Amino acid sequence: MKKSFPSSLERSGGLAVIMVLGIFLLFLQTATGGEMVKDIDRDVAPVSPDMKPLTSSQGVIGAPEGSPAVASSAPGQTPDYLVSPGVFLYAGFITPEPRGDGIIFQNDFQRVELASNEAVYLDIGSRQNVAKGSKFLVFRKSRFVYHPAEQSLSLTKSSSEEVPGHLMPEGGFLDDGGYFLKHGRPMGFLIRVVGVAEVVDAGENESRAIIVDSFEPMRNGDSVMAYKEQTPPLIDAGKDKTGGKALEGYIVASKYPPSSLGKFDILYIDKGSDHDVSPGDRFEVYVAPEYDENRKWAFDRKKLPTLTHRIGELRALATQKETSTVLVVESSKEMKVGDRIRSIRSRP
Repeated sequence: MKKSFPSSLERSGGLAVIMVLGIFLLFLQTATGGEMVKDIDRDVAPVSPDMKPLTSSQGVIGAPEGSPAVASSAPGQTPDYLVSPGVFLYAGFITPEPRGDGIIFQNDFQRVELASNEAVYLDIGSRQNVAKGSKFLVFRKSRFVYHPAEQSLSLTKSSSEEVPGHLMPEGGFLDDGGYFLKHGRPMGFLIRVVGVAEVVDAGENESRAIIVDSFEPMRNGDSVMAYKEQTPPLIDAGKDKTGGKALEGYIVASKYPPSSLGKFDILYIDKGSDHDVSPGDRFEVYVAPEYDENRKWAFDRKKLPTLTHRIGELRALATQKETSTVLVVESSKEMKVGDRIRSIRSRP
């Protein structure tokens, strides 16, 4: 049988295809830095509308006795918390007497700053009912808080008497050598919760623990307090206050520098559980501008308030006896320490 060989035309056409393919591959190799392109899947899992954040069991330092247990939800569902458990725990609070159960006195590698998964040593042990698995909140005093509107005056016996640093915002000497201090009513120390530690080995008077949560760097000397299981208030939490007179108060401090306070900031108010405030309760922030009734040159100038107007809304996250930690959920204007607040009440 006669063999069929490709014609010169067919051979030249095939050669042309090979040359074109070669040029293309050479160009592709040059454009990718001399390496052939590989099909590598670098995609990130897509976000779907029904995805919900994972939650962890967190607590709040200084929770009052009788606090509700950890909230639960149906299997596969995440409770609709007002804030995440981490933010709830990190929010901190104001207390007149910050009392811890012990301190961090040492760490494994003599580090100045400590973070998650590092080992620390506590100066409490089995004599203080500490056992393996015990959890502690790690905290420190931030600053002393004075009421921005309610003034206070205190005296010392002698000018040589040592005056605590947090009592020195303003003062002066008396004729008899004493010293007076003029400042707002003392509210207490602002407490910063910086993390959570879990005991892995308990001795008689000391324990070894692992940092399981870290909100900011910890260090030797930070205080610890027994961990109490708590969760943030739900979005629909809070008592329905109807009728009567609104509960009035003030913003007394902010967690972060108070240069410009607004939505999602953490603040502290001068009303707490002693004033019937519960987690989830709502407050509005309002201002009441004043005007001079008389002319500028009048000796007896009298300022009268105008109509108040609302500039934001707060929700209580956690309460102490005389103060509450709140979240700004609405803001139409920058707020500041000293702004007035009042409870939002529905009509009867």
